[in-house]
Amino acid sequence: MNILPKFIYLFQCLPTNVPKSFFKELNKLITSFIWQKKNPRVKLSSLQAPYSRGGLNLPNFRNYYLASQYRSIWIWLHAERSEVRWVPIEQHELTNNLIILNTFCAWQESHSLLKINISFLRRTPLWANPDLSHHIADPILRGWKDRNIQTVANLYNNDTFIDFQQLKEQFKLPGQNFFKFLQIRDWVKEKSNPKETPLETHLCTKPWKSIKGIASSIYTIINEKLPDYNKASLKRKWETDLGYVYEEVEWHHFLEQAQTMLISTNHRQMQFNIFHRIYYTPYRLHKIDINYSPNV
Repeated sequence: MNILPKFIYLFQCLPTNVPKSFFKELNKLITSFIWQKKNPRVKLSSLQAPYSRGGLNLPNFRNYYLASQYRSIWIWLHAERSEVRWVPIEQHELTNNLIILNTFCAWQESHSLLKINISFLRRTPLWANPDLSHHIADPILRGWKDRNIQTVANLYNNDTFIDFQQLKEQFKLPGQNFFKFLQIRDWVKEKSNPKETPLETHLCTKPWKSIKGIASSIYTIINEKLPDYNKASLKRKWETDLGYVYEEVEWHHFLEQAQTMLISTNHRQMQFNIFHRIYYTPYRLHKIDINYSPNV
């Protein structure tokens, strides 16, 4: 597809938010083109779903726009200041810079699509965190940062909040910091158990050597985990017809194999139509008109 890379390039260069109305109009044009201005027989979201969810992997331009904004987040996390000089400039304009606010809105919206609560994350910083009250956010936390206690994740061992003795031994903290430890521990408990989202993990832990492929990989994660693509009702219908209950992993594997094992686009279209029950079978025609035999 020659059009998609051009859109991605524009999405990465646009400094401001693209309104949802633009993507609604774009989806109308795409739907009109696919169905030749006739009434669509399948929702556009079903066509945009990945193969493992029974779709045809048609590009979702809104999700590609959101994924393209993660380019800036990757640069903030991994780029050297000497390589990208605008990073330290933006670090002093976190609340007034429209570009940063747009990126933050894309971060929020992408997690909202996935139904993920991001109010408190594992990688929430301790030092210079505006959410911390003044009596907790004192220079002691700056000393913690210098000792590499930078985020809430540093206070956990797997899913267990470590005690002060372990923290003291691991990061060589002075014993006088025990009261600060109690303050931070109570603050974390008030916030409930911090989460780590799939998008956050992908950005922070994957050993990226360059920015190439960031948008497509983030788009894949969003698409694979998007609740809107869940076709549980269709799965139940097929299980009723076949008299067999499929495991979720097994079911998604079958759907993906039905598309990836075929070379012919016509055959892929046939598999899609069969799965979504688009064809007018004798049984369906009989329900429409009793003059048709359901057994032919």
